[in-house]
Amino acid sequence: MNKKRIKPQVILSIAVFILLVSGLFLFKPTITGLITFDDYKTIKLNQTFTSSKTIDLDLENIESLTISGSVLGAGSAKIYLEYDSKSLLVYDNSQSKALDSITGLSIINTTTANETIVLEIVENITIENETIEQPANKTTLEENITETIIELNTTVEQNKTTALIPAPIITTFDSVCEQTCILVHTTKDYKLKIIVDNANLTITSVNYKETTPIIEVQKGELINDKTIQEKVEINKPVKWTRTLEYDNTVDDITVDIPKKATNITAYNIVANKKQKIENSKVKTKARQTTIREQTKQIEIEYYTEAPTKKEEKISNHKKRITISSDVHYENIQVYTTIRETRKGAAKLYWLVNNTKQLVNDATYIDTNNNKLIDRIEWIVPHLSNQTYYVEINITDAEHLDSARSLITNIYDEVKEIDSVYYTIPAGDYVRAYFEKNLTNENYIDVYVINSSGATIEVYEENTDTLVGEVSIGDDGAYFIDMNHSGYQSVFDLKSVNSSITYDYVHDGPADPAEFDFDVTDTPDPVIVGSNITFNGTATSATRGYDYAMIICKGGSTISCDKGPPPTGVCSNGNWCTSSQTTSGQPATCTVTANLTMGGQNSWVAYTCDINHANGVGQPNATNSPFTVPNTIPNTPLPTINSSDGGNATNQDLNCVSTLTDNNSHVLNVTVRWYKNATLNFTLDYNNSYANGTLFNATLGSGNTSVDDEWSCAIRVYDSYNYSSWGNSTNITILIVSNTAPSITEVQPIASQNPTDASITNVNFDFNVTDTESNFNHSSAIAEFSKNGVLRSGICDNNTISATATRYNCSVAMYYYDLPGAWTINVTASDDAGLSDYNDTTSFTYNILYAFSLVQNNISFAAATVGATNLNASDDPQIINNTGNGNFATINVTAYELTNGVDTIGAGNFTINATDDAKGIALTANIIIPSANLTRNSTQDFYVWLDIPLGISNGSYSTNASTQWLVEAYN
Repeated sequence: MNKKRIKPQVILSIAVFILLVSGLFLFKPTITGLITFDDYKTIKLNQTFTSSKTIDLDLENIESLTISGSVLGAGSAKIYLEYDSKSLLVYDNSQSKALDSITGLSIINTTTANETIVLEIVENITIENETIEQPANKTTLEENITETIIELNTTVEQNKTTALIPAPIITTFDSVCEQTCILVHTTKDYKLKIIVDNANLTITSVNYKETTPIIEVQKGELINDKTIQEKVEINKPVKWTRTLEYDNTVDDITVDIPKKATNITAYNIVANKKQKIENSKVKTKARQTTIREQTKQIEIEYYTEAPTKKEEKISNHKKRITISSDVHYENIQVYTTIRETRKGAAKLYWLVNNTKQLVNDATYIDTNNNKLIDRIEWIVPHLSNQTYYVEINITDAEHLDSARSLITNIYDEVKEIDSVYYTIPAGDYVRAYFEKNLTNENYIDVYVINSSGATIEVYEENTDTLVGEVSIGDDGAYFIDMNHSGYQSVFDLKSVNSSITYDYVHDGPADPAEFDFDVTDTPDPVIVGSNITFNGTATSATRGYDYAMIICKGGSTISCDKGPPPTGVCSNGNWCTSSQTTSGQPATCTVTANLTMGGQNSWVAYTCDINHANGVGQPNATNSPFTVPNTIPNTPLPTINSSDGGNATNQDLNCVSTLTDNNSHVLNVTVRWYKNATLNFTLDYNNSYANGTLFNATLGSGNTSVDDEWSCAIRVYDSYNYSSWGNSTNITILIVSNTAPSITEVQPIASQNPTDASITNVNFDFNVTDTESNFNHSSAIAEFSKNGVLRSGICDNNTISATATRYNCSVAMYYYDLPGAWTINVTASDDAGLSDYNDTTSFTYNILYAFSLVQNNISFAAATVGATNLNASDDPQIINNTGNGNFATINVTAYELTNGVDTIGAGNFTINATDDAKGIALTANIIIPSANLTRNSTQDFYVWLDIPLGISNGSYSTNASTQWLVEAYN
């Protein structure tokens, strides 16, 4: 155990009065123009300045500014806010110098090679002007004892230096604003001018109040600002609506919008009716949209990019789904389709910290009502990139013994013809779980290997009801006809006479020729809002059935639910369904024409019957598709941007718009590119884009030059009509090229020693190159990190050449920061927002063992001879850890005092770390009970005194070789 021994200097006056002199930091409160508002915003600066400096504030249009922080040292520190050639005082620490303060003495501690830290202790003890009452038979003491002096010898250990110096002073200030409490002029480009002389100034935060939230208006006051985000779905751009209302007419408005917002449309709201504002009056630049329109209420619509979904098939029963977006969204609606499986077999998992977590609130859906799950829907709570897994627990085929007890799952062996086999011994069963219920119109097909001379008998699940059989000859496929009146999906296949080796077990379809149809549709064509009626009759080829007629959209297949009443789900969507009727009787259903039916619409008729599992039928070939008049597609609203926002010649240009059509037709696209207001290219994209597609046309960077002004226009065609042209705003090519800056070197930092009860400024450099020389010096960042603790610094640039610069950085480390390796993190950016980051180097912050006594005296009330259990009136006494090492125990060693005749024993003083007991008497090498002192902490202790009987007046002192010691151990 390393021993840290500290001997603080102690002056003891018995009135009774004890003074412990140690390192004392004075915190002097000041009040200089304090201001507080609930609607203030805060910039967490946390930077320390040891010299004068000017820093930029990224603020605009503020009406008040305050600053919080502290000053270490007796020097001067002033802070000014500068803007528009004005310089206003924010803080001046000299305002507090007239206040009363207590100065003290600080002990300089030295550390020897064996890490022993020693402070000198106990110079003298003075007993002043107190009455000590004596017993009646005691006559040798005077009634009043005055100025009895107990002087203890002081020694200095070899190789130790002790000196008394003025204590450093820390002045704290919170939300001060000498001349900046109210700012009557709004502007931007604010700067803080910092003047520091012989002091350390730490600014923890800059607090400010904006003149208005975001909106700049010329006339009228904003009285309502409301933004609504609509539902977030995969692969659909997210629509936002922002409504601004003023108490008077404004001429124009400038609004902040997201950087990648598209399809920006503005509406004037008059008498609760929306009037679209011409595109020429809506200008977007960077992240701001300006609308030139006289209005009192305006509505702005825009879209942000759609979250995307990527599905990767891992196996037939497992797939990975990645949901991603560059925009942070919450509560995103997501779905995926799966192969049909029984309820409970499919599970959705969320990958969190490389661990799969079951999604408990996922919805498992049977879309075609066949009692099998084929779709999963869920909500992604928050989104940057999230990964999910769908896993299907396979129990579709099982090997059962002759008693039909489960032996093993064999689905992987019999799911497909793939030369992966499984043998079922004679008398055992295959329990097959099919994806749909089977009737006597279905069959079971199998593929077998090396099983000649055997028979397969098919039984209803767990019964002796035989519903089919087939004899096995050569290897190959066999079809087993079903002979039962049931409607179920699980059957037991028994091996008879010999074992049977299966490669494949599957269910076959029903007879596809059950019904003939005669269906007509009237009227044709049909206008939007009118009904089209389908009339039909189903005639059974062999016998009559109860059925419903299902009219599906063209190209559909159908899945039926037996009912009653029977219903069906068309793969491309239903037009309508008739009520239940009997074969040979007419069936009728209607559908109301709407905008989405624009153009020609094909259809196909099916039946779903109450007696059978499958609906069957055929389209009426004599009828042509019905027609609904088409509407013109919506005019696109394109936006134009460069690939990384830098507007450089090496960046492609993108023309982006969401394609919409009220009829939901597929759309072809034509794009025009204009250079300096002259048509340059016309390109066709005949790719049949779906309604709602976020379309992007790209113009290669090789077509652009510096100072070009480009715009684009888009129109769409739905095979019937063209939309109007939609035009983008202009974009100007600013520079030749732009690449991210590169951090080429981070200067190594030697091991750093903490400063006792203070700050250590760690200085270092890092070098950056940038091909385009567009450094953003104010964005240079220097930070140290360890175990989640971050220390931020400031950096000045020192230009090396046009394409290279060196940043000189300083980071303040506190005396109590953890010892060990700290990671150096540096970042450099350019004006286009491209940046480089480096965290590959580190430095060592050494360990420091140091402490001081916070209190500067210990005093007792008036005492009498024989008094006991006197508690110091200014307890607790406080020991402060002023380093970053931990002390496990604290010792006090004391010796008796004598005047040559009488003594006051050291054991008359007792000490404890708590105030609930006297603790232990102060004799040699006494550990204060329960006391310990970890870094960045304090330890309280309490002192008691017993006055011995019969002491006489006189001067008391220790021997020169017996000094009192306070010791701490790590």
